Order: sequence, then C-alpha cells, then structure tokens
Amino acid sequence: MMRSMKTSVVSSHALPTRLAGLPRTLCESVRAQHPGASFHVALCDRMDGMIDPASEPFEIIPLEALAIPGLAGMIERYNITELNTSIKPYVFEYLFGECDRQRVVYLDPDILVVSPLAEVDAHLG
Repeated sequence: MMRSMKTSVVSSHALPTRLAGLPRTLCESVRAQHPGASFHVALCDRMDGMIDPASEPFEIIPLEALAIPGLAGMIERYNITELNTSIKPYVFEYLFGECDRQRVVYLDPDILVVSPLAEVDAHLG
C-alpha cells in the first residue's frame, strides 16, 4: 500500500508565536502514529525572515511555490483565515504535481493524532 502524505496550512506569523506549537505538535503526533511520514506545512503568507525552515520538523511550502493566479488581489481582499482556506486547492495541486504524490491527507493544524489513520489510508487505497 502506498503511504499518503500529510499536510496542513498555516500563516507564517503563527509559527514564531504561541501558536507555533500547533503545526509542530500535529507533525509530531502524525509521526508518532506513522513513523517516517512525509509532512508538509503550506504557508498562506510570506516568511519574511520570521522562520528558519531548516529548524522545523516539517517541510515548508512557501506561498510563492504555489503559483496562485491573482494572488496579490487575494491577499488584499481576504483576511488571514480566508486566505488560509483559499490556498488549499493550490496546495493539493502542488503536492500532487511538484511532489508527485497520489495520496494526500489534509489536517487542520489544531488536530492531535492519537491513533493511526489506518481507516483514512485504507479509503485512499
């Protein structure tokens, strides 16, 4: 069975703050249940030196890598929650295309995985 990639979306301002624990804890909880799992976090804004990607336990997908048409207009019109939501289709497109994945599981960053996601993986094939 092919393993699925796990992913989440956050804003970069959340990583260096008290919210930083959310995507890190999610990643650790996924890997506790799925050792060696591939885990990515997509940013819905720019890092602007606030984050050292090498120090994170997951791979960061920068906003610029998603090649979102009309991104500047989206950033102007949407609040941070709306922007987080609106980039998800582009994150999936990136993971399926650029990362050559066939199975991707999206998890909100405030989730804690306490048992294997066997049923999810089974439904994905």
